[in-house]
Amino acid sequence: MSKFIISERQYSLLKELQIPSGKYEADPLTDFFLIFNPSNSKFSEKKMSKLVRNYLENKVGLDTSKVSDEKIYTYFSKLSYTGKIRGIPKELYNIGVISGLSYFLAKNFFKLKKTPYGLVYHLENSTSTITYWFFDPEIKDFIGRISVSENENYPSPSYQVGVSSVDPVFIGRGYGNKMYLTVLNDCEYLISDTVLFNDSLNIWTNVLPKYVNVWARYGDEFIPIKKKFVNPENVKYYIASKKHNDI
Repeated sequence: MSKFIISERQYSLLKELQIPSGKYEADPLTDFFLIFNPSNSKFSEKKMSKLVRNYLENKVGLDTSKVSDEKIYTYFSKLSYTGKIRGIPKELYNIGVISGLSYFLAKNFFKLKKTPYGLVYHLENSTSTITYWFFDPEIKDFIGRISVSENENYPSPSYQVGVSSVDPVFIGRGYGNKMYLTVLNDCEYLISDTVLFNDSLNIWTNVLPKYVNVWARYGDEFIPIKKKFVNPENVKYYIASKKHNDI
C-alpha cells in the first residue's frame, strides 16, 4: 500500500480546518418525523396513535394505559419539535425510545432497501430532492440521512449533496462512510456541497479516498486526492465515483 508523507502544516490544515469554522449541528432524527404529515390519510391520527401505542407497549414495555389516544398522538406529532408535552411520561422522551420508534414506523410504512454495508434505508423523492433515510436493522435504530439533487454537469445520474448528517449518538462509528458509499452505488458521480463542515470534510478527504476515487476541483483542474495534497481552503468542491477512474 502506498503511503504519502505530509508536512506538519498540511496535517494542521486537515486537522484544524476552519472552512467554515464551527460544527454543523443537526438532528436528523427529529426531521424524519416530518414525513408523517397528517394531511396524508395514510398517516391519520387514529392509525398513528394505534401504532405508536403498540410500539411503546409491546416493543419497549412501557405502560401507556393512563395516556389517552389524543395525548399519544400529540406526543408523536411534536417529536419533530423541541420541548416535552405535559402529561406525557418522561420515559417516552428517551432518545433510544424515539430512535426505535422511527425504525418501527419506517418498517410499517415503507419498503426499506438493504445496503451491502449492513444498513437499510427509505428513499424519499420530492420535486427536486432525493433523501436517503438510514437505519441499522441490527440495533433497530435511526442512523442519519443524506439529501441530494441531480447535477446536470456530469453524466446522469450524478448527485450533489445538499444535506448529510448522522444522528449525534452514532457519530464516529463509521456510519457516515456507509451512508455515502450507499449513495455512490446509485450514481455515476457524487459531488460535495460547496460548504463543508469538519465532519463532512473529513469524509471527503480522509475516509472516502480509501474506498472510491475522489477528486478535488481546484481552479479548472480535478486533482486526485490519493496522489497529491490539496489545501482544502482552495477547493471549490469534491467529486467521488465508484464507477469511474477519471472525470
